[in-house]
Amino acid sequence: MRQIVIYYFNEKNVYISPYKLYRTFKARIMKFRITLLQGAENVIEYIEEIFELSSYYHRSEKKKNSVTWSYDVIKTF
Repeated sequence: MRQIVIYYFNEKNVYISPYKLYRTFKARIMKFRITLLQGAENVIEYIEEIFELSSYYHRSEKKKNSVTWSYDVIKTF
C-alpha cells in the first residue's frame, strides 16, 4: 500500500489517502485470498486493479485548517 502512495505522489503528483486505500484492501480481502489460491498471474491482476482504482477513488482531500505533512515526508524518499 505504501508503494502505491509513494508512486502516485512522486510520478503523478497525486495525493493518495492511505486510509482510503486500506479500506479498499480490507473490503476486498476475500477476493485477495481467492486470488492467492489461483496463482501468481491472478495476484498481479488483482494488484493492478487496486492500483488503477487508486488514482480515482483514493485521492486525498484537502482539509480546511489541516496540514498534510506526510506527503512532505514522502518527498524525501
